[in-house]
Amino acid sequence: MGRIPGAQSRISRRYSCFSLFLFPLSRTRSTMLLLAATVLALAAAFATALTGPEVVAVFPSSSSSLKGGTISLPRFDLSIISNGTHALYVANASSTSPTSVGWLGVGHGTAMGDADFLLAWPTVSGSSVNWTLSHRLPNSNALGGHAMPVLASSSAGTSTSTFYTLVPALTTSDSSSPFSSVAFTRLVDPGSTYPTAQGVTNAPLGSGTLDLIYASSSRNPGTPNEGQATFSQHNQPTGVTSLDMSAAYAVAANATSTPPPQTQQAPPPSAAARRRRRIFIAHGAPTSPRSLSLHADAVGAAALGGLAFAIIVPLAILTARFGRERFAWLPPHAALQLLAASMVITTFALAVSQTGNLFADLHQRLGLVLFLLVVLQLLLGYLAHFTLPSALTSCSPSLSRPRPSFARAIHILLGLTILALGWVQIHTGIKKGGEWYRATLGMEEVPRAVRGVFWTLVGLFVLAYVGEWVAAIRRGMRGGKKVAANGEALPLHEAGEGGRKRSRRT
Repeated sequence: MGRIPGAQSRISRRYSCFSLFLFPLSRTRSTMLLLAATVLALAAAFATALTGPEVVAVFPSSSSSLKGGTISLPRFDLSIISNGTHALYVANASSTSPTSVGWLGVGHGTAMGDADFLLAWPTVSGSSVNWTLSHRLPNSNALGGHAMPVLASSSAGTSTSTFYTLVPALTTSDSSSPFSSVAFTRLVDPGSTYPTAQGVTNAPLGSGTLDLIYASSSRNPGTPNEGQATFSQHNQPTGVTSLDMSAAYAVAANATSTPPPQTQQAPPPSAAARRRRRIFIAHGAPTSPRSLSLHADAVGAAALGGLAFAIIVPLAILTARFGRERFAWLPPHAALQLLAASMVITTFALAVSQTGNLFADLHQRLGLVLFLLVVLQLLLGYLAHFTLPSALTSCSPSLSRPRPSFARAIHILLGLTILALGWVQIHTGIKKGGEWYRATLGMEEVPRAVRGVFWTLVGLFVLAYVGEWVAAIRRGMRGGKKVAANGEALPLHEAGEGGRKRSRRT
């Protein structure tokens, strides 16, 4: 494929975009377009958006019939412009220097398992920056595409350089630049020789909605050789989006370096993408997306699970802890636990319906564990109800008293374990960069105030539970232990849940 002679090192420092191109470019027209792109040196030294003159320089003979626009993504602005035969992809990473870029990726599709990928990464050497482009396909050896994409082809005639051509005039080459850019082109119609795989989206770029996935990482592959490059999992916002390629691109409206008026703010996926709900996050794939989708079921699951482990379960445990010497505690304790269990089971069902059943990450696996433990705890609680109170589980715990109840001890320990795991589950969902952040495609963090309220509730529970447990021990040491039940004071050895008189056989 033809290259622009002499343009690589002197023009690129002033433009803050990187560009990913999803369609192959013929040798003759590629050379023509790249030669025309050299005139882009007239752009301002620190332009932060694709401008009309720059677009005209790439498409000098068809600037009046251009289609496409710009999408604002979490880490960059992606511009896609087509003249009907060729496509120009420009992504603007205006706040990331080349030394901080690991790799940048865009795919034509709705998930890792069906996308046609183009990855780009910089290699910094002294004051210069060189960019590597790599055409990649889903890893067919991984279940549902749960792995980094593999090189599409290294053979002559079908390699990345055959179909993708760097545009030096729009690509950052100065390592001291406060921004990063990479740009390249390819044909709208890939052609029959374009490397692909079964199930991969590689249809020609039409005039309708283009489904896209995107990802990036701060960890660089460490080599300019695409065949030897090893990619780490993306650690920056990822997701699915779409762009209306039928929209006219107004060159006159983009005559300056200010953001173009027709910028689209990360529109929702197309109908096909919405049906499949394939969120491109770490291990997302057609058969098992990694994270909750953004719709009512996901919101309901998050709300129910959070309320269950932050409020209902702690209240149930404290009711049993404080009520042993004061009131008939079993009815409210059982009612609260049944409510919490129903909320957890509903949460689990909603989550599985949204994410599939492969349980690909910690949040999903922990959700499965909690579901199973909650069901087991209900059975243990029912069994423990028919056993006598013991020294360790009575209103006044004592290590010196005989005949502990195994079922009751396990029930209490398991209950506290479930609560602790529930807190961990909430934390993985609401923490900075956690499950909710990924579910919103990196667009939304859980407010700090919400995290503060949650940890405040955790602290209050710990203080209340431990404080009452210690106080009960001290009361037991002083003697005079009574249990109030239905208005009747009973000795400890006769006290039952809810005030029922029960006797021990000696």
